[in-house]
Amino acid sequence: MEATVASLGHRYDDQLKGVPDPERKVRFRVLFARDQLAAVDSYLATQQPIGTAALQEVDGYRAAKAGELELYERLLAEKRYELTESEKQQEAELRAVAQRHVETIGRMVDQ
Repeated sequence: MEATVASLGHRYDDQLKGVPDPERKVRFRVLFARDQLAAVDSYLATQQPIGTAALQEVDGYRAAKAGELELYERLLAEKRYELTESEKQQEAELRAVAQRHVETIGRMVDQ
């Protein structure tokens, strides 16, 4: 999960240079979600096999981040840069699910 934490500091300034603000926010979220997914995939590919419970938590986190990516990519495809109320609710639910998985993983690591 260190790779996931490391990706939190990415600013994506080069990729977002010249992109207008409303679109910039959505594109940032796409780049961030892709980074998070890549970090999880890299972790799974390079680490020793993890237990079933830990793998379920990592997979749950990955699924939530994939859901976020799908949401933001759909906005870009539709050339929309504001979430509808239902999309805001979906986004909040996906973030909450991801956070719960992170907390559970943290407790597993601390044991």
